[in-house]
Amino acid sequence: MISATGLEDFIQCEAKYYLQHYLHLRSVKKFDALILGGLWHEFMAGVHGRNSVIPEVDTLFANREDVDNFEMAKVRGLARAYGYSYPDCKFQFARQGNTEVTVPHGRVDLITDNPPTLWDHKLVGERNKHRYDNFTMMYQVGLYLSDLPHVDDVIIHIISKPDIRERRGEDMASVERRTYELAKANATATFHRERYKRSEFKPDEILSTCNLVEKEVEWKLGKGEHPNLGIIGKGDGFRCNGKMCSTWRCDYEVVCRTGAIPFGVFEMGGVKQ
Repeated sequence: MISATGLEDFIQCEAKYYLQHYLHLRSVKKFDALILGGLWHEFMAGVHGRNSVIPEVDTLFANREDVDNFEMAKVRGLARAYGYSYPDCKFQFARQGNTEVTVPHGRVDLITDNPPTLWDHKLVGERNKHRYDNFTMMYQVGLYLSDLPHVDDVIIHIISKPDIRERRGEDMASVERRTYELAKANATATFHRERYKRSEFKPDEILSTCNLVEKEVEWKLGKGEHPNLGIIGKGDGFRCNGKMCSTWRCDYEVVCRTGAIPFGVFEMGGVKQ
């Protein structure tokens, strides 16, 4: 079964789907946004999960070799502003629901009760809801709702990192404090929640699209019949959408352009190529 992320990637670019989800090709170098987004999801699970352990900010968001210290300091400041008082870290929020709920098409960030509500957390550089309209919101959330027929409400929780610049000679404690102060002063915009209804995501239509994509993927791999043409046999390959190379700064641009996997840049199944 294709995942919500896989559906998004196929619709964006078939070649990206093939390289990432079929060959399991990954960039050796992790990017700050992916790592920090993952850590923030872990933080939110501890904050809101009924049975989760609230993580220590300094431990979870400790400086790492693979993440820029300035970006990590900003996220620490955000974490303290979200339910903590600086610098003594007194927790303020009650735990609300079940986190990291596994469904057939992926994992839901949070489900709360009364009424049953699906939450999707997004850590972004600046607040821009529209970047999620077509992909993350419609396809990902739509598929999750198709897996959760009892859920009718959705909350998109956008956490915006304040737009600050590093000052000459500034230490990371100062960056963290400035982020904290800006986030607390603009809490409504920094920790923004938008509520939607199931009907706005059209889960039945999204699930139908997903089923068609699954069949097309099988056809392209030579394992089935084309969902619309009825042709049996291997398809025409996974085509590269050149517009996405620059628009989304795709990791796989060099692979599509050269037809080869550059040495030391990617790993396949955890093994460096």
